[in-house]
Amino acid sequence: MLTKDAIQWPDNNSIKLYIRNTGTSDATISAVCIGTSATNLERVWEGSISAPANGEDVAEITISLDKSWANDTRYYFKVVPSAGAPLEFSEKSP
Repeated sequence: MLTKDAIQWPDNNSIKLYIRNTGTSDATISAVCIGTSATNLERVWEGSISAPANGEDVAEITISLDKSWANDTRYYFKVVPSAGAPLEFSEKSP
């Protein structure tokens, strides 16, 4: 099970997601989608990042996105694993 630890907005052209796998099985993150509504998401990252299962020392995974964003706007995120349910959440930009 993927969970969001934090999100950073370093500048108006990038976003950093901090994700952790708290489940009992290893996971692989394969895509990240972002949009200004939950029903209109754009795939902004594709790849393969291993997210080891929850253990004594679960590592936080950082996903850096090259994506422009506007101040004071709510963004909807979907972190898609290769198997299982996606992690969906929204955050308001600073």
